Amino acid sequence: MRGKGSDIPSAVYKTAFDLLEDLYTSQNITELISVFFDKVEEIIPHETAVCFPIDPVRLAPSTTDYISKNLSPADEINSSYGSYYYKLDPVKELSLTANANSAISYTDVMPIRKVMNGEYYCDFLKPIGITYTFGCHISFQGKPGYGMGFHRPYGSAD
Repeated sequence: MRGKGSDIPSAVYKTAFDLLEDLYTSQNITELISVFFDKVEEIIPHETAVCFPIDPVRLAPSTTDYISKNLSPADEINSSYGSYYYKLDPVKELSLTANANSAISYTDVMPIRKVMNGEYYCDFLKPIGITYTFGCHISFQGKPGYGMGFHRPYGSAD
């Protein structure tokens, strides 16, 4: 086998196919996202995660109707993010139409040292134990749908 796919172990393919099967059998969006968070951890290790609807007018996260994993206090964190800290997020450009259905890490945008010196990290991420974030924006028929973030703490790999 040649090409990029040849570098992917067969166990990862099996995990991906198992994930698809579990997603198709989910009964609602909350179950689907929760299953996704749990299953994708085998491919993208993370400590915490969040999924939130994108407000189509503001092109910003909704402060309600989010689904999170291991974030506490989730209501306070998501409200702060959606109302203020989102504007400081280095990967907020994911909500732009050109970046739809894309994924990005903070370190794709700027060095982690620069992220760690800013208000976003010092006042928002650090107190809740997040250093590294991998995010994606999901669009449906050209319209903003959901944003997702997978997080790792300080001392873990990027």
